[in-house]
Amino acid sequence: MNKNDSTAFDVRFEPKTEGYFEATLEIWLGFPCNSYQKIILKGRGKAPNPNSLTLRIDEHRFRPSTIAKVPVYFSLDGASLSSIDSIIFDVGYYHRVYNVSTVYSGTFVTQSVIDYKKENIHISVDTRKQNVSEGILAYLEGMVLVGDQKIVDLTINNVKIFSNDSIKVITQNGKIIVDSVCMVDFRLISPEVLPEFNVFIEPNVLTIQVSSSQTFTNAEVYMYDLLGKCVFVEQLYNLPKGESEFKFKHNLNPYQRYFFLVRFGDAIKSIVINYKQTE
Repeated sequence: MNKNDSTAFDVRFEPKTEGYFEATLEIWLGFPCNSYQKIILKGRGKAPNPNSLTLRIDEHRFRPSTIAKVPVYFSLDGASLSSIDSIIFDVGYYHRVYNVSTVYSGTFVTQSVIDYKKENIHISVDTRKQNVSEGILAYLEGMVLVGDQKIVDLTINNVKIFSNDSIKVITQNGKIIVDSVCMVDFRLISPEVLPEFNVFIEPNVLTIQVSSSQTFTNAEVYMYDLLGKCVFVEQLYNLPKGESEFKFKHNLNPYQRYFFLVRFGDAIKSIVINYKQTE
């Protein structure tokens, strides 16, 4: 190789571990060059290990007698879960308000032990090879019960991280608030208790007068001509107790006879139409 000859090297260094790295690339050129070179490779990215791990349970509201699924969130400052082998932690709760029966996660949970006497859940998760830095670590699923107490705290305790002792652990406890039982308004819907209706047809205006002994959420009204064809359909919303009136535009013949039906669920009432002609 002549003195004027040169050799170019294209070196691409792609370390698998993110973070600050430093390495030495040795290059040796054999006979007849007999050249030996050292090249220092340096780079900087994210920190190779996370600075802190946060485990968090949020505040949730559930109705009594429902199955509640509560997530346990995690977030890492600086890296992914692949830098940690496993995490073990406990969740304290009050089983007379929130009776946890299952702990699961499609990815992480490897073991869970629910101690009903101590009201404690022991959870083990495998985090290796998980290239994520935040998400849901586990789900707590159980029944929300009705009782004197309406709030239960969910506390994260005894967190242990394996293969990396330098990570700071931050826990944020959550709670479940049991919503009050909804007020129930019972209504007997039968032809005997349905409202009374008066229907007046004027050119372009249909008036429906209602007299009711109780409230109704809604009713459906239908009009048919003498051939049985449905020519008018409308909804009456929030029928109050007492007197009320509804007006609708229409293209009906005010001098023609129509058959009028009102439907309340399965209950049907027929209406006699009073023709109100204008001068």
